[in-house]
Amino acid sequence: MAKEKAEKAASESTDPFQRRLATAVWAGWCTVLIWFAVMTFSWVIWLVFLHIKPDCVRFMWGGGDLKWATMQRMVLWFFGVFKMLLFAFLVVVMFLSFWLRRLKQA
Repeated sequence: MAKEKAEKAASESTDPFQRRLATAVWAGWCTVLIWFAVMTFSWVIWLVFLHIKPDCVRFMWGGGDLKWATMQRMVLWFFGVFKMLLFAFLVVVMFLSFWLRRLKQA
């Protein structure tokens, strides 16, 4: 059993760069998952507010001068930018994942 563990440890890379890259990839995928969960939760909450249209939401956003159509447009822009940033981050994490896979094969 000890021999198997020693062979397994010898077969695994001890390169510090590769270990750091693997940690960065793991952290990146966790960040993407959390980002997606927060975005989905926020979108569901906004849909509930959009359906109910409580006055307290308009008050928190700046009083009675703000119309619901303006708030909808602002939220749409916010989620659009949020999704574009998520996509850009996802591309970076995928690149790092493929790079790590290639390093492990070499």
